[in-house]
Amino acid sequence: MTTVSDLREAEIIDCLRYSVQHTESSMDVDGPVPPPLPRFLSLCIRYSSLAPANVRLAVRKYLSDPDGVCRILEILDSWLNAWTVKESSLLPHPKMLGKNQFGVVDVINTEYVDVASLPPLDKVCLSDHHSL
Repeated sequence: MTTVSDLREAEIIDCLRYSVQHTESSMDVDGPVPPPLPRFLSLCIRYSSLAPANVRLAVRKYLSDPDGVCRILEILDSWLNAWTVKESSLLPHPKMLGKNQFGVVDVINTEYVDVASLPPLDKVCLSDHHSL
């Protein structure tokens, strides 16, 4: 998907549906195995030539399963949370602070979020200018 530039929105969303279904029924061994859902969703979001109106039509047509839509929304929510943590990391959260062995307040609980693997924030956010 990163090198092909002429995929239609319906094809991409149909493949996303297949990825969601395959993730939910991991016992299915027939047919090609799609990449993990977060990775495929990231590829869908990063795809450069998506028309928002066509994506909305394809989502309505192919993503009718509420559980599948919820799985996609959970992934998007986790990405937004990771970006929020990244953006607000100038000062540590009070829950991350504690005293070290010398009694000095220090950061003792660091949760590393690999934001390099996340799609760009402007592609994750939902608006009229973005596709998913």
